[in-house]
Amino acid sequence: EDTHKLKHAVIDWLSDDIQPCISCAKKEGRGFNHSATTVLLCPAELPYSEEIHIQLLEGKCEIDGEPVSSLDWPVFVFAGHYNPHHLLEGLFQGNFLLKGFKMIFIAPSVVDSDGSDSQATRAGNAALHNMTHVTPALIAYVATQVYFALSSQTIFKKDNVVTNSMRFYNGILNFFDNPKFAVSAKEILAWWDT
Repeated sequence: EDTHKLKHAVIDWLSDDIQPCISCAKKEGRGFNHSATTVLLCPAELPYSEEIHIQLLEGKCEIDGEPVSSLDWPVFVFAGHYNPHHLLEGLFQGNFLLKGFKMIFIAPSVVDSDGSDSQATRAGNAALHNMTHVTPALIAYVATQVYFALSSQTIFKKDNVVTNSMRFYNGILNFFDNPKFAVSAKEILAWWDT
């Protein structure tokens, strides 16, 4: 159900003046097949350009001599612009990630609001399951769902060659479990709980 909801929602969250238009029903025009979704899926450390877009589309894009993988955080997981001088600034605080979380766990009606004037007529998943804190697994789940929704992949498979959802999901969990990032991880979780 979450996959279906987000498939349509992510297109609505994009600018209305995208050309060519992207179908809410079909996924073939997403992913690296369209510049609007490529910008969001592009690894944040790469400055987006037409050349990078073509390399991503052809599967020939590299970072430091290594092929781009699902462990290279995409732009959509960052708030604002990626800062190469502060690599973790805004990580897992991106607008699409926040909207995806609201869509799945609170209510679709609060996606574009601050939540204070919710029009929800029934309790969301967070309320139904007594969720009081956001966990790394919830962030990883939402990020993986948004990643898939933006991609051109038509079937959600955990080990898809292009998106490799399981590796992406586990990479997020590994970030939160890594002692090297403990302070940042704690700050990110505190941000989500506010």
